[in-house]
Amino acid sequence: MNRRIIYSITLVALTAFFISGCKKFVHQNIKAASNSSVAISAFNDVFEQLNAAVDSSLDAKTVANWNMNGTLCTDVTLSSVGATFPKTLTIDYGAGCIGIDGVSRSGKIIAVFDGNFESESTLVKVSFDDYTNGQYSLVGTDSIINTGTNSNGKPTFAEFIRDVTISWNTQQIIWQADLNRTWTQGETTDFSTNSSTEGLTDDVFELTGTAIGNDSN
Repeated sequence: MNRRIIYSITLVALTAFFISGCKKFVHQNIKAASNSSVAISAFNDVFEQLNAAVDSSLDAKTVANWNMNGTLCTDVTLSSVGATFPKTLTIDYGAGCIGIDGVSRSGKIIAVFDGNFESESTLVKVSFDDYTNGQYSLVGTDSIINTGTNSNGKPTFAEFIRDVTISWNTQQIIWQADLNRTWTQGETTDFSTNSSTEGLTDDVFELTGTAIGNDSN
């Protein structure tokens, strides 16, 4: 996959209060950074899935159902067609659907838009229904606000991720974050305007912000 994720996160880890020895302290920091990377990657993917599902202004949609760009096994449903907001967008992967990135996803991503995704000040409230991304199961909410563009003309977003639990095998992360996302590359391409799948895999994001959480240990 041709996707790169660049991020700078100030992480506060809720680890044991009593840490004995430098080695354990270093190990906990490495574990915290690893867990944060898992969470950030999972929610970056959620953002990209929303972008792939929307692909154009929601108020310009003339149909209420379509297939996710790049796949025939993911159904996208819009609560209403026309200029009226809010609109609920549901991405339904069913019991399992493999995307163009080779990742199998299942369940649903549910997003309520109070405006078009590309419009400044639009708020998108994201939740999950039995959703999995590869080996990871996600619950929680993600509030995404379009904050316009930066001095370089790149789209920016604020994200407030709350009450998140990410589970896989016997592991679990409880996590939340306040993030600022800058879309530094790939913002002008999508599947509908590109003859290949490059429009879905050429995105580069820069993430800054703070995160806090704990894990199974």
